[in-house]
Amino acid sequence: MKTMKKQGLPVGHIRVMNIDAIKSLLTTNHFNIEIIQCSVFERYSGMLRTLDKIFTVIPTLSSGLVICAKKEL
Repeated sequence: MKTMKKQGLPVGHIRVMNIDAIKSLLTTNHFNIEIIQCSVFERYSGMLRTLDKIFTVIPTLSSGLVICAKKEL
């Protein structure tokens, strides 16, 4: 959670987080992560879109993530 705060206060309404911060947020709030899948940014075209597709192999390099998580009972 330290990655989401600055000087102990939340940082704005919209947050850009890396995969570790998202996992931490979910597990701290009692979610089980079931699937993490990379996604391609649809507005890219040409060579940039090709590179983005290649980067989906490695979640930390992907332009987007889709995470399926289920709340623990």
